[in-house]
Amino acid sequence: MTRAAPIDRAQNTDAEAPEDVDLAVSLIEEQTKIAQEAVDALRPSALIAYRTILNALPQRTRDALASRRPQLIVLRLASEAWSAPITDAVETITIAICGTSIRMSQHYSPSVIKTGRRGDFTADAILKDLYSETVCCLIGPGDALPDQITPFVDFDHKIGPLSPDDIRGAVIDRFPNASGTWPDELCAEAVAPDVLDLVLRKGVDADDAYRLLRATYIERRAESEPGDQPRLEDLHGYGQAREWGLQLVSDLAAFRAGRITWADVDSGCLLVGPPGTGKTLFAAALAHSAGCAFLPTSYAEWQSSKSGHLGDLMKKMRQVFEDAASHSPSIVFIDEIDTLPARGRATSYDDWWRSITNGLLECLDGASRREGVIILAACNDGRNLDPALVRSGRLDRRFRIELPDEQALAGIIRSHLGNNLADDFVQPIATALAGTTSGADVVRIARDARRIARLAGRDVAGEDLLAAALPPETRPAAVLKRVAIHEAGHAVVYMLFGGAPSSLSIVRDAENGGGVTLEVDEATMEGRRRDIEAMIVPILAGRAAEEIILGSVSAGAGGADSSDLARATTLLMQIEAQLGLGRFLSFGQQVDGVTVEIGLRRLYAEAMMMVARHRGAIAALAQLALEKRVLGRAALEAFAKTHLV
Repeated sequence: MTRAAPIDRAQNTDAEAPEDVDLAVSLIEEQTKIAQEAVDALRPSALIAYRTILNALPQRTRDALASRRPQLIVLRLASEAWSAPITDAVETITIAICGTSIRMSQHYSPSVIKTGRRGDFTADAILKDLYSETVCCLIGPGDALPDQITPFVDFDHKIGPLSPDDIRGAVIDRFPNASGTWPDELCAEAVAPDVLDLVLRKGVDADDAYRLLRATYIERRAESEPGDQPRLEDLHGYGQAREWGLQLVSDLAAFRAGRITWADVDSGCLLVGPPGTGKTLFAAALAHSAGCAFLPTSYAEWQSSKSGHLGDLMKKMRQVFEDAASHSPSIVFIDEIDTLPARGRATSYDDWWRSITNGLLECLDGASRREGVIILAACNDGRNLDPALVRSGRLDRRFRIELPDEQALAGIIRSHLGNNLADDFVQPIATALAGTTSGADVVRIARDARRIARLAGRDVAGEDLLAAALPPETRPAAVLKRVAIHEAGHAVVYMLFGGAPSSLSIVRDAENGGGVTLEVDEATMEGRRRDIEAMIVPILAGRAAEEIILGSVSAGAGGADSSDLARATTLLMQIEAQLGLGRFLSFGQQVDGVTVEIGLRRLYAEAMMMVARHRGAIAALAQLALEKRVLGRAALEAFAKTHLV
C-alpha cells in the first residue's frame, strides 16, 4: 500500500494546516462566548429590544454590518422610555454579528434628547457620519427623520409597545422553571420597559413578578384596552374639529340608511398641532363613534416594508387603501404626513418624493379610492404640504389642534380619574396647566395619581392629583411671599383696568417660574396709545407691588426675553417705532434708550400709585394665593367683586 504524499504548502496554498483550523474554531468559539455574555448582561427590556431588532434585521443589513460597511439604521420608539434599552440592544447586536462592538454613530431625535440623551439630529450631521461608519437614529413619537436622509435608510423598524409574547419570553428568561405564563387577557402594552426591568430584577421571585405585572395592568387597563377606546362624544377640547367629527358621524349614519349619497359626505380633513395634543386619539375616537374600521398608517410604515425601496413602499401604501375599501365604511389615518415635502421643494431626491406624492394623490381620489373611505391626516406643521394634497375634495378641511384650555383640561382630567374628585382640586390644576399641558401629559399625571393612591391602599383622592400634577413647594416662606405679592400686583392692577385674568399661580414653572396669565381681548381694543399703555402698567405692577409692600425689589421682573421688563420695553418700542403712536410716522425707526426709559419710568410711576391705593387688596390676594397656590378665573372674579368694588 502506498502512502499519500504529504501536503506541500509551497505548492498547495488552498490547504489549511490543522493548527489554522483550530485557531479559526477557537476564534469563533471566543466570539460566541463574548456575544452570549453580552446578551446575558442585558436587562429584560433591552433583551426584548435586542430580539425584536435582530429578528427583523434583513440579511443584507446583517452582511453589511459584518463586513463593516456603513449602514443607516432607523429605530422608532413607541415611547421615549425605550431609549436606554434600545441603545444597549443595538450595541449588543453589533457584538453578536461582528464578534466585537463596532463603532456606531448614534443620533437622537428632539423628544429623545429630552430624556437626557445627546446627539445632533440634523441631516448634515447624520450624512457626515454615514460616510465612514454605521449610523443609528433613534426617533421618538411625534418626531420625524430629516427629509434629506430618508432615501439613505437601510433598515427602519418600530420598537414597542410590548406584546404578550415579549412578556412571556422575558419571564421565562428570568424564571426558567416558573410554571406560570403571561395571561392572554392582560394587556402587555400597559407595561413600560422600566416597569418590566423593576419587576424582573434580582431578588424578586416568579409569584411576586406576576403579581406586580398584574397590578400594573390593572392600573392602566382603562387606557389600553381597545374595548375601552373613548368615543368622540366623550372627548374634551378639539373645538371645531370635534363639531366636524360629530357631523360626520351623523352623515355616515344617514349614508348607511340611504338618505344621502356619498357625494354629500365630507370625507377628508387635516389635523395640525404640536405633539401630544391627541390627533391620533381624535381619529380613533371618531372611528369608534362612527362604527368604522380604523386603519392608521404613515410614511414610516410604508418605508419599512420589505426592502424599503420605492416599489415596495408604493405597494404598502396602496395596500392600506385597498384594505380600507374592503372594510368600508372605514377611516384611513395618515400620521406625520408632513414627512412628504411638496413636489419641487425638496432639497434633494425630489424624484423620490414626487413619485410617493403622486402615488398618494392617486390613492386619495384615483382608481384605488372607493366609496366609503374617509381620509384623515395629521402633522405638526402643515405649511409645507403639497398644494394638491389639501385642495378641495382631498384634505380640504384643516383644523388646528391646540393644547387644551382650562375647561378642556378639567374635562380630560375627569375622563381619566372619574367625576368623584371635587372641583376644589381639579379646577386649580386645570388652571395652572392650561395651555402648557397636552392630553398625553394628563394621562401620565392620572397614572401617577393612581399609583400614589394604590400604594396607600385607597381610591384616588384630590390630594393624589395635586401631588402628581403640581410639584411640591420647597422654596422658603420669604421667597413665596414675594412671589405672591408680585403676582397679586399684576392681577389687581389688571383688574382695575377692567381686565379679567385667566389665572394666578405661584407654582414653580420650569420656564416662567409661575405667574399670572394676563389675557387681553384685542377685539375690544381701539389700538390707541392709551390702550397699549393700559397693557404695560399691569406688567410693571408686579415690581411696583414688591417695592411698595415689601420695601425692596427683586430681579423677578427681568432677566429673560419673556420677563416683565422685556415685554414692557418691547411694547413701548413698538409704540415709538412701529405703530405710528410716538414721535415717528415712518416704520422701523431706531428709538434711543432714553426715550424708552422715560416712558417706562412714567408708566412705572402710574403703577406705583395704583398699587399704593390698593395695597390692602393686593396683600389679601397674595395671602389667598399662598393658601391655594393656584387661582382660576372664577376665584379671581369673585375676589374682584368683594375687594375692588
